Parts: sequence; C-alpha cells; structure tokens
Amino acid sequence: ATGNTVWAVSSKSAVTGALVVTERYLYVPLRSGELLVFESSTGKEIKRVSLGSTPSDLTLDNERLFFSAGKTVYCRHVEAPHAAPLWTYQADREITMPPTLVGRRLFVADSRQKLYSLDPETGRNLWPAVETAAPVETPAGGDRNRVYFADKEGVFYSFAADTGRLRWKYSFRRAVSVPPMYFDDRVYVITQDGTMHVFEDPGRD
Repeated sequence: ATGNTVWAVSSKSAVTGALVVTERYLYVPLRSGELLVFESSTGKEIKRVSLGSTPSDLTLDNERLFFSAGKTVYCRHVEAPHAAPLWTYQADREITMPPTLVGRRLFVADSRQKLYSLDPETGRNLWPAVETAAPVETPAGGDRNRVYFADKEGVFYSFAADTGRLRWKYSFRRAVSVPPMYFDDRVYVITQDGTMHVFEDPGRD
C-alpha cells in the first residue's frame, strides 16, 4: 500500500535548505551548523559534520556534493560521507549566494560583493573575482557561454562565463526573486513584484 511510513527520525535542529538523496545516503543541512547524513533506506544516522556556520542549500553534480558554510565552499564525494572533502575554497567574506552550477563552472558570491567562478573538479578560481554594486543572494543562471545573476539592489548582470567579462547589465530597481533562466537565445527574469522580463541575448560574445 502507498502512504506507509518507511522511517522517521528527528534531526534535532531546523533544516535550512534543500536536501540531497542518493540510493545510499540522505544529506540534510541544519541551522545548528552541521551537515547531517542518514542512511536513506533505514534512517540510521551515519555522520554529523560540524561546519561552524549554517550550511547553504546543497547542489549535486554526478558524485560531487557542493555547499557553503560561512566563508568556505565545500565539495564532497556524495557516496563517501566519512571521507574528507575533495576540496574547499575560502572566499574573502561570508558567502551570500550558495554554490550554483552554470555550464561547466561553479559560481558563488560573498558579502564583500564579489562573484567567484570555480572549477567544480578542483575548486580552482577560473577568473579574478568580479565586484557587484550590492551583495548577490539569488542563485545564478545561464549556460556554458554566459552567466546571469542579480544583486540585492536589482541590478542584473550578464558575464562571459569563460573570462568574467561584463557583457551587459540592466537595472530593475527591485530584487530578482528566482534564478534567471536562459533558453533559445532569451533570458527570463522574474522580479519580486511578480513581473516577468524577457531579454533577447543571442550569440557567444
């Protein structure tokens, strides 16, 4: 029958973001500054990883799990909860935009109003951090050629993903509520007042 409880356990702290589940494990970010790992089939607690700061939403790419806590970006092997991180990256200040995969790059932003482009396999910074007019909190969007994001003041940016060069920007004068989406030479943006904005943006440059 459907609707039967498989298991139920207490995390002992509020859950603060998106979960990640695989065939073997369930990863849960907690307000207590921990990453909690359960056995997904039984609910058995496998590990509590102490991070010192509340972790962000979790992002899964194949077997790599990305998240941030405080000033640090973490990459862990999703099937090896007891192992050390594959790599970490230290930003200048506390991270405000959680790690976001766009094309072949991982983007994060910090409270010093800097955007970083990282190699998801190594954590290496791929181009010098770019500065924005205000902190960035909403996750980025785009494809392998371009990345889009908006800062808290409603300035919307398009950067070349391979070099970090500013392609264009536009001021909405209000915050963007969800990550922008790029499809078929157009970028779709929704501001907090519920207005959808669609921009033409063909080409690679």
